[in-house]
Amino acid sequence: MNSGSVSKKRSAVAEAKASSPRTPSTPSKRRIAPNPSTPTPTPAPLEQQHPLPLPPRRPPPWTRASLAAAAQSLASLDPRLAALIEEHGVPFEKLLPKTATVTAAAAGKGDAPLASPPSPLPPPPPPPHHFATLARAIVGQQVSGAAAATIFARVLSVCCGGVDALEEAEEKKPRENRNKGKGGCIVVVSQQQQQRRQRHSLLTPEALLAAPLPLLRAAGLSERKASYLIGLAEKFSEGGGAGAKGHLARLDERLDALAASGDAEAVAAELVSVRGVGAWTAHMHLIFHCGSPDVLPVGDLGVKKGFARLFCCEGSGGGGSGGSGGSKSRSASALPTEARMLELAEPFRPHRSLLSYYLWRAAG
Repeated sequence: MNSGSVSKKRSAVAEAKASSPRTPSTPSKRRIAPNPSTPTPTPAPLEQQHPLPLPPRRPPPWTRASLAAAAQSLASLDPRLAALIEEHGVPFEKLLPKTATVTAAAAGKGDAPLASPPSPLPPPPPPPHHFATLARAIVGQQVSGAAAATIFARVLSVCCGGVDALEEAEEKKPRENRNKGKGGCIVVVSQQQQQRRQRHSLLTPEALLAAPLPLLRAAGLSERKASYLIGLAEKFSEGGGAGAKGHLARLDERLDALAASGDAEAVAAELVSVRGVGAWTAHMHLIFHCGSPDVLPVGDLGVKKGFARLFCCEGSGGGGSGGSGGSKSRSASALPTEARMLELAEPFRPHRSLLSYYLWRAAG
């Protein structure tokens, strides 16, 4: 074989190699020994990988500062509420908590009054316990405010003695007892109101259980309401054996602790377990005694009328302030449903207790 044929074969082999596709060379896998000083990462817990929705924050009971700030917030959200706040002021005396635990806690937060009272007043008396305010609420079920005040004053006279029934008549606060401030009107507690609260605190379960039933009926209580009050007194009383001694303190302390934590649902559950205490009574107790900021009593007729008049609900005839004129059928058809009230009140969370107060004022 000559050298020419050998060179041709070599050139043909070289061309074949050049024309064939090249496969990429795979690098050799090297095993890296783990470093004992480097900690191995642990997977995140399942709760962090898929976080659960947090429960809704419970607003704490009112303080003077938070109530004034809530009034300013409502006024900024709706001009109709701003007009009512300007007219009626901020209801410090009505909505601040009356429970001993919450009152002491609020006093330690440094909530200074927005304006000094025009004249020095004696220190307020100790707040009434839950039994007295619940008894007052039961008396007020399904009767007018004036009638309830008169009947409750007679009950106080029977149980405690020396209480004039006329002192409990509902009356508007005099204008000179209001002090204008940036956050609204500060209602100064009159001496008559302080005496009224002091007499309320005198009503104890023992005093009511000692009162003769005929005298309670003569005070204006129906047979059913008298039985409700007696059952309430038995629930709070210390009687029933040596093991039940101190039951009043334990129940009041439990309600105080729940109210201080802002757990309005738990307070309502405790209250409705008592015979004669329904949802409406529990809502009134939460708003006016416990100082719960975010309670909307959708079953209250005044709140329904306030929604209809203030927010011009469908079927209300379009009357913004809600006069008394119009057909008789308007009174029932104009009232909003529970779902509609919850929808209208949603922007005002968590100040729906204060909203309810101004709805009552709008309803007249």
